[in-house]
Amino acid sequence: MARTPRVAIIHNIPISYKHLLFSELVRKGLDFEVLFLASGSKDRIEAPDLRCAPYRSRIGFQGGYEAIPHWHTASYVWRSLNEIQPSAVIISGWAGVGAWTARLWCMFHRRPSILWAESNQFDRPRVFWKELVKATFLRGFAAAQVYGTTNAEYLVELGFDSRKIWSKRAVADVKLFRPVEQVGPRDDSRKVILFVGRLAPEKNLEFVLEAVQRLPFEARHGLLLRFVGYGPLEVSLRLKAESLGLNDMVEFAGSRKHSELPEVYHSADVLLLPSTSEPWGLTVNEGMLCGLPAIVSECCGCARDLVNSGTGWSFNPRDSAGFARILEKVAAMPLDDLRAMGKNVVALARSYSPENCARVVMECLSVVVLSAGETR
Repeated sequence: MARTPRVAIIHNIPISYKHLLFSELVRKGLDFEVLFLASGSKDRIEAPDLRCAPYRSRIGFQGGYEAIPHWHTASYVWRSLNEIQPSAVIISGWAGVGAWTARLWCMFHRRPSILWAESNQFDRPRVFWKELVKATFLRGFAAAQVYGTTNAEYLVELGFDSRKIWSKRAVADVKLFRPVEQVGPRDDSRKVILFVGRLAPEKNLEFVLEAVQRLPFEARHGLLLRFVGYGPLEVSLRLKAESLGLNDMVEFAGSRKHSELPEVYHSADVLLLPSTSEPWGLTVNEGMLCGLPAIVSECCGCARDLVNSGTGWSFNPRDSAGFARILEKVAAMPLDDLRAMGKNVVALARSYSPENCARVVMECLSVVVLSAGETR
């Protein structure tokens, strides 16, 4: 008979990088079960195969996360926690019935809860009364675990005790994404600036095209923009590039499977993430693991932690002139200088491993569960 789980983790859907974390938590000996609210989402085309997962999990709804009835989620979470009877519950985020149901269950049963918080103050315009609701939700959490600096600052702004915040970092696949030993010659002498992600409004790609169109002749013809991904704006972005006369320097490469992304990163010289809203920006970690310096919007959660003068450039995603200056600088840089920057980024990116994240999760849980036991 399987052991009774001691920790429950509430999560929206199966996701590859959380799969890496959960698998590492098993290796570190944590006794837990993951309660996925749904099997997938309209925004995700790939998910890990849970049949091969080394950790216990269950799924509340076979279908898209966006389609779950609220009553179904509340019933599933409450019933599952009653069955598991965990010593502590990790709750991923605060948006949705699942998170609130789990928090109420913990209050009713006097079990400590830990929040996984991935939001930033600058993600979107904030409404006063909604911020008060979030502050109320945060009360009583024994601890919070965040990706990085801006996530922690937002929690403190909402009134959460900074002494209870642990930085677990985002998880990247350090085994899959690695730099190439030797960069071979390319037919095209232009520097490749790579975007990987959804072709969606928050990615700010129209801004990129408009800024590129205003570059001086020499800079424009020294760069190639490669967009890898899919999304609702693909047709309009193609039309925009054509209307601006950029067809010769903008390449729409389509979507790629996760396993194919290392080759995509290795084909580029610089990674670009220009979003106006991005809780973290995992493609920056992946690109850096492959040796790419990065151009990252200040509205990406990772910018403060990953981007400095030795690893890339950050910019205001509404400052077209400032962004264009960075592109001109990249166009003028010798490739050897870019590749030297690439060597700087790999060591930093490798610290975002599943092992390091799992270690922080385990340490935090030990403190929380021990403290809860002492107060009972």
